[in-house]
Formats: sequence, structure tokens, C-alpha cells
Amino acid sequence: MVTELPGFAAYLPAAVAGLRRSTEELVEFFWDDFCRTHVCAQAAALAQAAKLEGHLRVYTVARAMSSLCFVPVHEAIPLRHEISDRLMELLEMLSDAARASLEEQAG
Repeated sequence: MVTELPGFAAYLPAAVAGLRRSTEELVEFFWDDFCRTHVCAQAAALAQAAKLEGHLRVYTVARAMSSLCFVPVHEAIPLRHEISDRLMELLEMLSDAARASLEEQAG
């Protein structure tokens, strides 16, 4: 069982940037199944990696993003603006958490 991911910190900014692009696409093409599945997979993978590496703030925010992607389309449409706003807010929180994690590791 893997309990450490070599180079995780080095890849964290790119992972967050990739998730940002995917999330912006999801908001643009609201709740498109492909976009939603992609964001869910990226956020879940980032959450799992962050958990393994002990980056709890990154884990928590990425997990929240992943969970939000499970809202069924018929429930999401009436809440389109609220969900979009929340996803963008979570992205900002994720960026802040990743930056803080990197600063902690740097010393």
C-alpha cells in the first residue's frame, strides 16, 4: 500500500491549475455530464493524494468539490448560480490551501 507520493508538492500547483480549468469548463457548460465526471475524478484524486500526504486543508476542499459534483442534474439546474458560485469559492479556497501547504513544506 502506498503511503507517500514522491513529488506530490511539486505537482500540487499543476493539479490545482488543471482542476481550475476543468471547473471553469463545468461552470461554462453547466452540469454537462463529461465535464462533471472529469471535475469529480480530478477532485477525488487530488483529495486522496492530499490525504496520503497529510495536506488536510487541500484534502478537505478537494473532497467538498468532488462531493458537490454528485448533485443530480435535475436538482442542480434550479441552483445553477449558487452551485457555480460555490464551486468557484471552493477553487479559491483550494488555491489558498495548496499555497499554504507549499509554504509549510518550504520552511
